[in-house]
Amino acid sequence: MKQKKINIKILSALITHCSLLIFFLSSCEKEITLDIPQAEPKLVVEGSIENGMPPFITLTQTIPFYGEINFNELDNYYAHDAEVIVNDGTASVTLTEYCLSELPEELIPIVAEFLGL
Repeated sequence: MKQKKINIKILSALITHCSLLIFFLSSCEKEITLDIPQAEPKLVVEGSIENGMPPFITLTQTIPFYGEINFNELDNYYAHDAEVIVNDGTASVTLTEYCLSELPEELIPIVAEFLGL
Protein backbone atom coordinates (compact mmCIF):
# COMPACT_ATOMS: atom_id res chain seq x y z
CA MET A 1 0.00 0.00 0.00
CA LYS A 2 1.33 3.40 -0.95
CA GLN A 3 1.58 6.08 1.67
CA LYS A 4 0.82 9.66 0.72
CA LYS A 5 3.17 12.30 1.92
CA ILE A 6 1.60 15.47 3.30
CA ASN A 7 3.46 18.69 2.78
CA ILE A 8 3.84 20.26 6.23
CA LYS A 9 3.92 23.80 4.79
CA ILE A 10 0.61 23.34 2.98
CA LEU A 11 -1.00 21.78 6.06
CA SER A 12 0.26 24.60 8.25
CA ALA A 13 -1.05 27.26 5.85
CA LEU A 14 -4.43 25.52 5.66
CA ILE A 15 -4.74 25.41 9.44
CA THR A 16 -3.73 29.08 9.68
CA HIS A 17 -6.29 30.14 7.08
CA CYS A 18 -9.05 28.10 8.71
CA SER A 19 -8.20 29.59 12.10
CA LEU A 20 -8.31 33.11 10.70
CA LEU A 21 -11.61 32.42 8.96
CA ILE A 22 -13.17 31.12 12.18
CA PHE A 23 -11.79 34.14 14.07
CA PHE A 24 -13.28 36.66 11.62
CA LEU A 25 -16.62 34.88 11.30
CA SER A 26 -17.17 34.76 15.03
CA SER A 27 -18.19 38.05 16.59
CA CYS A 28 -18.59 39.63 19.93
CA GLU A 29 -21.67 41.55 20.88
CA LYS A 30 -22.01 44.35 23.33
CA GLU A 31 -25.26 46.15 24.00
CA ILE A 32 -24.93 49.89 24.10
CA THR A 33 -27.52 52.51 24.96
CA LEU A 34 -27.37 55.97 23.47
CA ASP A 35 -29.24 58.92 24.94
CA ILE A 36 -30.10 60.99 21.87
CA PRO A 37 -31.88 64.23 22.73
CA GLN A 38 -35.05 65.15 20.84
CA ALA A 39 -34.50 67.86 18.25
CA GLU A 40 -36.63 70.98 18.23
CA PRO A 41 -39.52 70.64 15.75
CA LYS A 42 -38.96 72.69 12.59
CA LEU A 43 -41.51 74.05 10.15
CA VAL A 44 -41.38 72.42 6.71
CA VAL A 45 -42.70 74.41 3.74
CA GLU A 46 -43.38 72.40 0.61
CA GLY A 47 -45.27 73.49 -2.44
CA SER A 48 -45.57 74.39 -6.05
CA ILE A 49 -46.18 77.73 -7.73
CA GLU A 50 -46.69 77.64 -11.51
CA ASN A 51 -48.06 80.08 -14.06
CA GLY A 52 -51.77 79.61 -14.66
CA MET A 53 -52.14 77.37 -11.61
CA PRO A 54 -53.11 78.23 -8.06
CA PRO A 55 -50.22 78.01 -5.57
CA PHE A 56 -50.18 74.79 -3.58
CA ILE A 57 -48.33 74.92 -0.26
CA THR A 58 -48.28 72.47 2.65
CA LEU A 59 -46.91 73.33 6.09
CA THR A 60 -45.84 70.52 8.38
CA GLN A 61 -43.59 70.00 11.36
CA THR A 62 -40.63 67.69 11.25
CA ILE A 63 -41.18 64.13 12.43
CA PRO A 64 -38.67 62.74 14.96
CA PHE A 65 -35.93 60.74 13.25
CA TYR A 66 -35.47 58.40 16.19
CA GLY A 67 -38.36 56.88 18.05
CA GLU A 68 -41.71 55.54 17.05
CA ILE A 69 -44.12 57.16 14.63
CA ASN A 70 -47.82 56.59 15.11
CA PHE A 71 -49.33 56.79 11.62
CA ASN A 72 -52.76 57.44 13.14
CA GLU A 73 -51.42 60.76 14.45
CA LEU A 74 -49.85 62.11 11.25
CA ASP A 75 -52.51 64.85 11.11
CA ASN A 76 -50.90 66.34 14.21
CA TYR A 77 -47.80 67.24 12.18
CA TYR A 78 -49.67 69.62 9.85
CA ALA A 79 -49.43 73.30 10.73
CA HIS A 80 -52.73 75.18 10.66
CA ASP A 81 -53.84 78.82 10.82
CA ALA A 82 -50.54 80.11 9.42
CA GLU A 83 -50.44 83.31 7.42
CA VAL A 84 -48.71 82.49 4.13
CA ILE A 85 -48.00 85.40 1.80
CA VAL A 86 -46.58 84.87 -1.69
CA ASN A 87 -44.77 87.84 -3.24
CA ASP A 88 -43.40 88.09 -6.78
CA GLY A 89 -41.58 91.35 -6.18
CA THR A 90 -44.48 93.58 -7.14
CA ALA A 91 -47.67 91.96 -5.88
CA SER A 92 -48.49 89.98 -2.76
CA VAL A 93 -51.17 87.35 -2.30
CA THR A 94 -52.27 85.89 1.03
CA LEU A 95 -53.06 82.20 0.61
CA THR A 96 -56.20 80.55 1.96
CA GLU A 97 -55.97 77.34 3.98
CA TYR A 98 -58.04 74.42 2.72
CA CYS A 99 -58.53 71.00 4.21
CA LEU A 100 -58.43 68.31 1.51
CA SER A 101 -62.04 67.43 2.29
CA GLU A 102 -63.05 71.11 1.82
CA LEU A 103 -61.38 71.71 -1.55
CA PRO A 104 -63.46 73.44 -4.20
CA GLU A 105 -64.43 71.03 -6.97
CA GLU A 106 -62.24 72.78 -9.58
CA LEU A 107 -59.08 72.38 -7.42
CA ILE A 108 -59.41 68.61 -6.82
CA PRO A 109 -57.75 67.52 -10.13
CA ILE A 110 -54.93 70.05 -9.66
CA VAL A 111 -54.19 68.94 -6.10
CA ALA A 112 -54.49 65.26 -7.08
CA GLU A 113 -51.90 65.81 -9.84
CA PHE A 114 -49.55 67.63 -7.43
CA LEU A 115 -49.85 64.82 -4.89
CA GLY A 116 -49.35 62.18 -7.60
CA LEU A 117 -52.77 60.62 -7.09
